[in-house]
Amino acid sequence: MDRKVTLHLKRIFLCGFKSFADPIEFDFDRGTSAIVGPNGCGKSNVVDAFRWVLGERSAKGLRGTEMLDVIFKGTRSRPAVARAEVRLLFDNEDGLLPVDAAEVEIGRILLRDGTSEYQVNRKRCRLKDVLAIFADTGIGADGYSVLGQGKVDTFLNSNAQERRRIFEEAAGISSFRKKRSEAENRLARGERELIRVNDQLAEIERRIRSLKMQAGKARRFIEDRDRFQMISSVLSSEEVVALRQERERVTFRLQWRNTLREMLSDLSASLETELDEVRTRLEDVHRELENTRQQETERRVALEGIDARRIQFEEQARHSSERNEERNRQQLHLIEVEQQYQVRRTEVRNRLKVTISELREYRSDLEVQDKVHRSLFSDRDLLDEGIRNQKDRDLELVFEETRLRNTVAALTGDLRGQDSIRDRRTAEGQEFRAQQLELEEISQRHDGQILEAIEMERDSLSSAELLGEEVDQRIAVLDQARGHLAALRSDNESSEGRLRFLVELEESLDGLGKGTQRLINSSEPAAGDIRGLLARLIEADPDTARMVDAVLGRVLETVVLQGRTPLENRIRALEKILAGESASIVSLEDEVMGQKPRSAAPDGLETLSNRVQCESICRPVVDALLGQVLVARDLEEAISYHRLNPGYCVVTTDGTVIEPWGAVRLPATSKVGLVSRRVEMTNLKQSMDEIRSRLEMMSEQESALEESISARRGEIQRLEQEAGRAHIEADHSRREKEKTRESLRRFKERIETLETDMEQAQGHHVEITSLRDIARVNLKKVGEERAVIEQFLEEHEQRIGPLDAQLGDLDEDLQRIRLVATRTQERIASDWREQRRLAEEVDQRIQQRQNIAQQLTQESQRCEEILEKIVILAEEEVSYRGELEKIASSRDEQDRRLESCRLERSAAEKRQRECRSQGDQIQKGREDDLLSANECQVRIEGIRKRVSEDLEMSLEEAPIEEWRNTLLEGIPQGKDLTDVLRPEYQEIQARMRRNSNVNLQAVEELETEETRHSAIAEEMADLTRSRDLIREAMEALDNQCRTRFLDSFEEVRKNFQEIFSLMFGGGVADLELEEGEDPLVAGIKVKARPPGKRISSLELLSGGERALAAISVIFALFKARPSPFCILDEVDAPLDEQNTRRFVRVLQEFAKTSQFLIITHSRITMTEAERLYGVTMEEEGVSCRVVVKIAEANRWVEEKIPAQQRATSATSSAGSPAARDPFLDRGTTKRGITVDVDESTSPQS
Repeated sequence: MDRKVTLHLKRIFLCGFKSFADPIEFDFDRGTSAIVGPNGCGKSNVVDAFRWVLGERSAKGLRGTEMLDVIFKGTRSRPAVARAEVRLLFDNEDGLLPVDAAEVEIGRILLRDGTSEYQVNRKRCRLKDVLAIFADTGIGADGYSVLGQGKVDTFLNSNAQERRRIFEEAAGISSFRKKRSEAENRLARGERELIRVNDQLAEIERRIRSLKMQAGKARRFIEDRDRFQMISSVLSSEEVVALRQERERVTFRLQWRNTLREMLSDLSASLETELDEVRTRLEDVHRELENTRQQETERRVALEGIDARRIQFEEQARHSSERNEERNRQQLHLIEVEQQYQVRRTEVRNRLKVTISELREYRSDLEVQDKVHRSLFSDRDLLDEGIRNQKDRDLELVFEETRLRNTVAALTGDLRGQDSIRDRRTAEGQEFRAQQLELEEISQRHDGQILEAIEMERDSLSSAELLGEEVDQRIAVLDQARGHLAALRSDNESSEGRLRFLVELEESLDGLGKGTQRLINSSEPAAGDIRGLLARLIEADPDTARMVDAVLGRVLETVVLQGRTPLENRIRALEKILAGESASIVSLEDEVMGQKPRSAAPDGLETLSNRVQCESICRPVVDALLGQVLVARDLEEAISYHRLNPGYCVVTTDGTVIEPWGAVRLPATSKVGLVSRRVEMTNLKQSMDEIRSRLEMMSEQESALEESISARRGEIQRLEQEAGRAHIEADHSRREKEKTRESLRRFKERIETLETDMEQAQGHHVEITSLRDIARVNLKKVGEERAVIEQFLEEHEQRIGPLDAQLGDLDEDLQRIRLVATRTQERIASDWREQRRLAEEVDQRIQQRQNIAQQLTQESQRCEEILEKIVILAEEEVSYRGELEKIASSRDEQDRRLESCRLERSAAEKRQRECRSQGDQIQKGREDDLLSANECQVRIEGIRKRVSEDLEMSLEEAPIEEWRNTLLEGIPQGKDLTDVLRPEYQEIQARMRRNSNVNLQAVEELETEETRHSAIAEEMADLTRSRDLIREAMEALDNQCRTRFLDSFEEVRKNFQEIFSLMFGGGVADLELEEGEDPLVAGIKVKARPPGKRISSLELLSGGERALAAISVIFALFKARPSPFCILDEVDAPLDEQNTRRFVRVLQEFAKTSQFLIITHSRITMTEAERLYGVTMEEEGVSCRVVVKIAEANRWVEEKIPAQQRATSATSSAGSPAARDPFLDRGTTKRGITVDVDESTSPQS
């Protein structure tokens, strides 16, 4: 066969995949290969492996519940494996695949922990890369080139829209669909980006307007700051001069106090020397007294120790004597026990000698009896052999006698049969007319059954049509529900995008001043008291939030503090964090302590603070800001409130604000305030929760509709099956009617043969009589021979009886002797163990007596030593009592000397205290002077540091004289400069404090925001242009897809008509698009009318016809868009032999250009395969592979088997089971040649 296939599958490698526990390879050639084997052995797992490695992600599509089911789970004899691996090797010599290699290997590995990995030529890659390699080749997990089990039924049962997917794959527009989906995603992202950019643009415009006002305030603030620095520096210089003069006066007073302090220090030193001498003498006396007392205590303790030791030694001596008496008693007891054990040991030895002599006698008797037993048993075997031979002969004669008797009986029966034949033939003629009448009645009943079956078929088809209409209605409802579900998901995505944008603004502190951002983001300890922004502590509904934003504006950026730190200290600490930036702060504790009663609102009016919710501790701040703000519905009502309630601020629900002094602030349409932003975030979260709940409810409704549709489709299928059964019953009734007519015809023919049978019966009667006489003579001879054999058997059986009795007696004697000998051996072993135990007991008692004797000797020596120690202790006691009397007299003398030294020390300490009191007074005055001097210095340094921080230069470097002269120009003569500048200093300081929240970076920020505004405007223009381009590209893709699909559809349609006619041997078939629909979304209807039938719906065809029609569609797709490789899994299962041959003929045509892998049970399909693979389960749950090449098998047969033997084998195998079963006993049949498949070809062998 001429092959044009270039790209083809060379090998599939499986390891640990489903039932393929061991590594297995399937090597494929160009052309057609078939996989065969019994059901459940794992053939379809090869197809699942092919689809799995090419990206199948549905566990249900692989006939499992989860993806880990593809890993071999183990059997009773094999453990589970940890991974599944599949590899496909393709021949890519023509470069059809976009990989620069002659061979392309695709692999996939799945581990037990769920880790999955794809590989191309042993290099890791993504699933997207694998799909890109096989794009537009028709090869894929869901492509039309892989027809798994049930896919034909799925195609037949699918609706028009579901069939369209296969046609799109064949038309090659799946990639266009993917591009269009990506374009739609990009368009959606662009729309969301446009919304985000538009919001950013509005926010920046609002910020620019705010920054323009802040820039003017910043300029005025800088002028006040410069004037304040000049006045502050001059006043600081004057204060430094005054502090220096005060420090000189304090220094002089400090020198005088130091002189007095030195004089008192000398006097105190002399007194300290005298006191030290007295203390030294007192310490010497103390030490002597302590030594004496210690010696006395030691002697008394020694005496007490001697008494205790004497009592202890006496007690030890008493215990030692008692232990010796106990050991003597133990020694006597051990001697008695030892004598008893010796007596028992002698008795056991004597008993052991007697038992051994008895055992020897028993063994000699056993040998004599055994010899007699063997002699008798030999005689009996000879008798048994003679009896068996005669019984065998007698059995043969019995069989012969039985055969002859059966022959006589059979011949006698045949004679009776011949006699009864004539009677039956006569009776048959009489019964013919009665049976003829009965058959006519049966024919009439069949006519009634045919009419009932036709009526039932009509009713079932009518009910099926009604259910079909109901299913279409429910499908329409389901499509509508899916549309609502898609809309909800779109709303959810839009809300998520808006929420993410607001969260980004909130987290980035967008819209806040730099100073406020520094405070919020600071990690300094001083920032620990920050509670948050004022805007984040206010809760309100959207309308109220809009009003709060309009009234407060930048006030909402105020930083709220909470803690016990004084406000002044907080301000100083926060100024360091701000580093020159401005920010507004408020302390909750100060507001609570200074809280005043809320003023009541005018009668019938509502203040904005009443509509705002917050924590109780924040309520004073909220009341202070919003307590004087009235709420109006519209501008007209607001103007009326303003006129009737002067001093109140009025705000409308749309954000218009009327200030107490009459100014009106109009709201910005594109502005989103801080409170409104947080409220919008809360509302978005609630809205998203509601949308998610609705999504879950809609999903449940969708599932219920799908289940309902599935149930009604099942009912339709049941009704169609009932209609089919009714049709079958009608056909059956018609056939039965024909059979009845045939029976009537056969009865007429039978009568004609009755006379011929009567003549033949007479001749048979004479022949049977002669044969019966011969059989009776032979039977008599057999009876005589059996009588002789029975007499022989009776004589020998009489001789066997006495022999059996003697053998029985000998067996009993032998068993008895063996039992007695065994018990004697057990007694010998028991006595031997008892003797050894008694010997060990005697040795233990001897060892114990020796130990006790040794202990007695040691205890006596210890007792003598104790008595000697008692004598020594008595001598020591007398010596210690004499020393104790001497020590007592010495202690009295030392007590008198100690009292004298204590009086001298008291007098010296009194003089020293008086001197120290005068020194402390001088020291206190000196410390006060030092504190005053240090205070002056600190104040000077503080002034210098403050001036250095304000002017960024030291006080000496500042042009103080120049500034003083400048300030003196506007002061009248005679007035003090300090008195004039102090009020101006305080006034400027108060004004700067009031304007402390001025943004000094407003000018720079204004320039930055204007630049940012320009950049974002350009970005928005780019996004708009990109959106328009994407829409144009989507329209072009739709036009291109529509053109390619229509062209491909027409080609498939023509192919289907041609292949259908070839498959069915005629008939009409067609493919149609749904009317009124765009070709891009229109469903596809299949019409098929086999030859000789009027029906054109697939549902009304038989199972085989439907399968053949579906195969025709698949082949039409394959012809329009050929794929280099195709897998067919039992697609020929519903086909009969004739249709299978047609299927094979079409398959042969396609095999010229494509490679086919077929899984089949059909013998006809196997015969056309060039290579067969067998899959079996020799081990339970584990698949293995066997393979044979048909060409190699034929060549081996021609070489090894002679032609004559091959012909004989082919003839004999035509009716054998192997010729009927394509894979029986692991054999393969190919065109009349039976080939045994040797498993040695498997890689596992």
